[in-house]
Amino acid sequence: MKKFTLTLLLLLAGIPTLFAQQTVRNDIFAYLKHEGYAPALDKDSDIEFKIQGILYNIIVKQIENEDYAYVEVLANFGTVTPYDKLMEIANDIFGGDTRMVVHGISMGAATTMMVSGEEQRPYVKCFVEDCGYTSVRDQFAKELEDQFGLPAFPLLDVASWLCRLKYGWDFREASALKQVAKCRLPMLFIHGDADDYVPTRMVYPLYEAKPGEKELWVVPGAAHAVSYRDNRAEYTRRVREFVEPRLRGGI
Repeated sequence: MKKFTLTLLLLLAGIPTLFAQQTVRNDIFAYLKHEGYAPALDKDSDIEFKIQGILYNIIVKQIENEDYAYVEVLANFGTVTPYDKLMEIANDIFGGDTRMVVHGISMGAATTMMVSGEEQRPYVKCFVEDCGYTSVRDQFAKELEDQFGLPAFPLLDVASWLCRLKYGWDFREASALKQVAKCRLPMLFIHGDADDYVPTRMVYPLYEAKPGEKELWVVPGAAHAVSYRDNRAEYTRRVREFVEPRLRGGI
């Protein structure tokens, strides 16, 4: 089973058939091969390749009953993702005229928010985060309490200090809350109101910290990372209504 942090949704108009879907997949494969990335097909017939030792998958999907498809670029957990390079590759594949939505769920949502605070390429139009946490420290503190009945201090402080010694950063720096405060593009926040893994309460300070255009959908009865699974029609409608004006209208 694949585990991923981030989905870059590249909405492509006018790809209505499975034949076209296969053509897009072949074009991407050929481009990666030409650029020296040594792509291969995995057991699901999706493209996989590596950049700087990091494994990526590219999945081309047709959206049922719609006149477009989308491409997912997926990176494995636990990696440092060169987002700019991935976006450049995707933009080049589709003729240098893409419009991108960065959409992540759970850890991918936290990654999406971390990315949102950085300088963006002109083809990135908006963000969708689904059940991401406020910060690494907040999430670790919550898990320490829930699973072991332990307070955050001093364990997290010591672990954070050791992390800084070894890797050069600490838990407080990995803050989606600080990053969304720097985000200047539209963002849709989604969170289930029955989420007890990344508590629902975390979405409210995230939403408040985000300046400019934003929307919040708290999904009734949804546990962690199942908002789409349990509400496919409404989820699809809300995301579409949020992203399409930004993609088609160039907001």
